[in-house]
Amino acid sequence: MNLIKADFYSIFHRKSFYIMFGLMVVCAFAFVATSYGVESGALGKSAIGTASGFMDTMILNIVGPILAAIFICSDFQNKTIHDMVLQNGRRKIVWAKMVPYAGVIAIMLLPYALFTLIGCLSGGKFSVMFANSVDSSYMTMLANETKIAFDGKTVVKLFLVLVVIALIYISRMSICLLLSVLIKRPVAVVGIGIIVELLLSLVAVAGADSKAVTSAIDWTPFLMLRKNNLTASVADLLKTAGTSLVFITIILNITTGIFIKAEVK
Repeated sequence: MNLIKADFYSIFHRKSFYIMFGLMVVCAFAFVATSYGVESGALGKSAIGTASGFMDTMILNIVGPILAAIFICSDFQNKTIHDMVLQNGRRKIVWAKMVPYAGVIAIMLLPYALFTLIGCLSGGKFSVMFANSVDSSYMTMLANETKIAFDGKTVVKLFLVLVVIALIYISRMSICLLLSVLIKRPVAVVGIGIIVELLLSLVAVAGADSKAVTSAIDWTPFLMLRKNNLTASVADLLKTAGTSLVFITIILNITTGIFIKAEVK
């Protein structure tokens, strides 16, 4: 618990955290505002191509590895990890690192979640064309192509979907924790992390209609975003949440094994 508190304290006292969060706010606003502008006619359809670069998947695939490099690799760079090993078990260190990292990822997603919540509850109209051209559960819910009525039950389900989306992203970004422990060098973690996350996302999107690809990655969080929206059943949402947690556990166990062997050497 002390490790987790110390990491959160360190994170919230770094300028880089607030810079990254500010970037997420700007990108989320641009993403949602473009969809609204295209639907209202204030913006042309050509704006869709540019605004797709502000998609949550794209931005977090960049921000996630950067955050891992800053908040996890720094302990290896300044040697504080050695003091942690002496005072705590190696397994505890890996799991304790994941908790604040997961918290930071969830915080980074708040702008997208809040803009989605506001957009859905306000009754605003958003571009279905835009939603169909990007791989974003947030935009799918905003466009509301199936015309779901937002009553009390739907609002509760919306909150559930937003929580599950956060879990999916946390599980996807857990790979960056593995890379941080394996590589330890911030620049390399950022570069390799971005490439790995983007490639896996592209494979998931490109192979969504392929049975072979789908069967291979269906148990991972990289195909789940396309299914996770208000049209999904509660059972499917809970299944997705469970699968994400299992994926995180697997990655953490692999990371722990690598960390233990590295320390032995």
